[in-house]
Amino acid sequence: MYSIQSLVNVKVENVEKEAKPQRRKVVLGNLPDAATKDNIFSRQVIPLFTNIIFAGDVPWPLDEHDIVPHLKVAWDEVFRRKLQVDIGKGSAPYDLVLFFLSLT
Repeated sequence: MYSIQSLVNVKVENVEKEAKPQRRKVVLGNLPDAATKDNIFSRQVIPLFTNIIFAGDVPWPLDEHDIVPHLKVAWDEVFRRKLQVDIGKGSAPYDLVLFFLSLT
């Protein structure tokens, strides 16, 4: 019995791989403790955020100017403005929303 490799002449050359940009590690631990208790961020903030986005006129494509204000609304609604966090590009909530929506 012949293997496929023996039937096909394959030449492998040393090819340099392109350097991929380093992505920041996104973890729930970067959020305040109150936001990770009982997975409240994953269970309430993310679904509320997606509902707010999909309720808009044009839900896609999303950019920073769409994500930040809607994420602030979802955060304030869930935490009733008792848990203050700076939400902007590069913040933990912002990065986690992108991660959960697979936009990174």
